[in-house]
Amino acid sequence: MTFGPIPIIVAVSGHRDLVDGELSAIRQALRGEFSSLRKRYPHSRLQIFNGLAEGADWLAAEIALECQLELVAVLPLPQTEYEKDFSTPEALERFRLLLSKASRIQEAPFNQAYAGSSTRDWHYEALGIYLAQNAQRLYALWDGNTIAPLPGGTADVVQKSLHGITSEDNLLAEPETCQVRHLCCNRKKNPDAYSSQNATQWRPHIDVAADDYWDEIFHSIDDFNKAAIKIDGANCREVAQSRKWLVGGDSYPPVIEIDLQAHAFADALARTKQKRRHRMLWFLSLLIFLSVFFQQVHLGPDMQWYWLAMHIGLGLSAFGGYLLFFSGTHNSETQYMDWRALAEGLRVQTFWRAAGIQESASNYYLSSQRDELNWIRYAMRNVAATSTAFNPSMNLSWIKERWLKDQEEFFLKTAPTKQARRKQWAWISQSLFGIGAITTAALLVSPLLNLAPTISSWSALAAAVIFLMAAVCRNYASLMAYEEDANRYKKMGVLFGRTVQLLEQYEKTNEVIASRKLVLAVGKEALAENGEWLLLHRQRKFEIPT
Repeated sequence: MTFGPIPIIVAVSGHRDLVDGELSAIRQALRGEFSSLRKRYPHSRLQIFNGLAEGADWLAAEIALECQLELVAVLPLPQTEYEKDFSTPEALERFRLLLSKASRIQEAPFNQAYAGSSTRDWHYEALGIYLAQNAQRLYALWDGNTIAPLPGGTADVVQKSLHGITSEDNLLAEPETCQVRHLCCNRKKNPDAYSSQNATQWRPHIDVAADDYWDEIFHSIDDFNKAAIKIDGANCREVAQSRKWLVGGDSYPPVIEIDLQAHAFADALARTKQKRRHRMLWFLSLLIFLSVFFQQVHLGPDMQWYWLAMHIGLGLSAFGGYLLFFSGTHNSETQYMDWRALAEGLRVQTFWRAAGIQESASNYYLSSQRDELNWIRYAMRNVAATSTAFNPSMNLSWIKERWLKDQEEFFLKTAPTKQARRKQWAWISQSLFGIGAITTAALLVSPLLNLAPTISSWSALAAAVIFLMAAVCRNYASLMAYEEDANRYKKMGVLFGRTVQLLEQYEKTNEVIASRKLVLAVGKEALAENGEWLLLHRQRKFEIPT
């Protein structure tokens, strides 16, 4: 199977002492869930983060592999230490077998800010935090008991998933949550938690709106992956060009490969959609203009049925084109803006990784948005979670040339262009309005000139058409937000230029920590700027005049 570059990440947490008589039904429930997940999102790699503890983790890992999910082993401790938790040689052998089938093995990052009662508990709690923060769906094989939850236990992980965890890096951001799918399971310590009718059943969802929200997140990622597969097969040169623009030649830090490739797909797709958007904008504007023109001809100088028919036909064609490209939840205009935003977020994330900054750029991107834009952050986070390599060193010269100077040049070069286009379209609109006003004034004095009625009718039509053209040009300039973009681009160009100067000073004195802080700071500014761009252009979507 061919999958796109951005995975969908789920996780599992559950009891080690599941009741033996329920294991077969639990397997069946998991098989149905994972098979459904695979069918609903066929273009995405489905990764299941799993601590591979005995019991529920093992069952979920085995069924996930059967259903073609990718097993990612996230261990709470180094493997040699973790293996002390397995009491029998058979259990240890089964653990190692599952571990050998994992596509990736990693250790959950340890964070002392969430310390528990003992050193070992801290590591299990760190695993729970990692699962809650990085998965979009948690499968909880759980008895539902919330009394005195153990650090890193299923109840603890469920609570962290449902309520979120405050980010240490961005304390003002609303905590990110994770969808929880609860499979009702008894355990040997609590064998009567559920009746025979309710045991091994998925607990009914209480919040349907939340389910729709998470489905939208998954579908947005899968739609991106579907488009990425298509462009990789049909127009891979666009992807290669995006890679080249970002990193230049073949010499770049290997740790950025996963982020780089995801950026290249997002950038190539956004550029393709942008070209199509511009063509559609002008094509639909032309159809609307001609439709109104033929309507005015029918109402004015020549009331023939075919003018009305052309008006109706072109109007319907414009409406159909609008529905095809600009309407719907996953319309092409929205995809263009979202994919451009994703590409720019991944640009920052790529260079942060090259600088040895481990955190995901999603922590600072669109953090005030809790709507359909959330999929962009989750996509970036999933890429970051997949790319676990760390770059302890930092090539300041490479980062400065490939990112900072490149962005400085782009913004400072593009800002005057945007301003010039704003003035150009303003001049065209004002000129057309002036011509329309002169034509209208001439019509007012036409009775004094004894002009033929036919000439007056056609002159009135000409005035209406000219005013319409002025309105179309003005609307296009407003839609493109030239003035707002010009002001933002100028500010960002100056900011990147200042960053280059400071980084050159740090480079001379080999101040690595200060350099990383600077790269982190300018990245946050870039993310904030692009977030503003996205929200502005989403508010100025193209609409059919009514």
